[in-house]
Amino acid sequence: MSKKSITLKIIAIVVAVVAIYYSLFLANSFFNNINKDIKYEQIDISQIITKPKITNEEYKTLYLQTGLAKSAVDDVLSKTDGETAMLEYQQMFLSTEDVVIDMLTPITAEELIKKDDDNTYRDIIASVEDGDILISASSNTLGVRHGHAGIVIDAEKGETLEAFTIGQPSGVRKLEKWNKFSTFIILRLKDVSEEERREIAKFAEDNMADLSYSILAGTQTKSKPLDQIKMTHCSHIVWYSYMNMGYDIDYDKGVIVTPKDIARSPLLEVVQVYGLDPIKLW
Repeated sequence: MSKKSITLKIIAIVVAVVAIYYSLFLANSFFNNINKDIKYEQIDISQIITKPKITNEEYKTLYLQTGLAKSAVDDVLSKTDGETAMLEYQQMFLSTEDVVIDMLTPITAEELIKKDDDNTYRDIIASVEDGDILISASSNTLGVRHGHAGIVIDAEKGETLEAFTIGQPSGVRKLEKWNKFSTFIILRLKDVSEEERREIAKFAEDNMADLSYSILAGTQTKSKPLDQIKMTHCSHIVWYSYMNMGYDIDYDKGVIVTPKDIARSPLLEVVQVYGLDPIKLW
């Protein structure tokens, strides 16, 4: 082996080590900042959740205490054990979780909640419907916090459509895996019927699966005709599925749509937030 080859290998190893260090370091720093952002003092919400009718101000209080917006609160309380569940969501939302760093690649890291003693994740997700959007801020590549996105294609079966990483085609994932992320936001299109949101989910399922992963997908022409789309990435799947129905959920209308762009879209409303300040979001 030549000296040049040895030198190049050493450089590659050093670059990889530095990349991993920064991904881990910045991941830990970011998660610590998230927890410091949630400074709401825990209060007794039992008197609110047992009322026959909750006022708008009380819904706001519940949102700050549980991360659940009105639609999620109503859904939880409609169930037999709803009041107990609301108290559990409050406890999970306001508590500080132990986090582990998972390296997806040598340069990409995710922050995941540490499993419980029985080696399982707690069921944090409260309420989803077909077409809902999932956003996480818990991943970075070389210190760039790009996050992740997915769309619920079958709420009853607990299925999402996602594009995860280079080398893996887009495909169906289990919704329950989102319970492991240290942060997530569930978003829903405002003032639109369930039927239309189901149509969006169906379009995603039928047309955006089994596509190759590319972070450059959509950079030339985001709204390419469907038959010209050969590549995608996580937020592109979500954006294109909504744009097909006439809803541009890219906040800044930039060259590429990111999970953060979607999280900031005024066309969407929060259903649930976890691990992030419910007012600031991301």
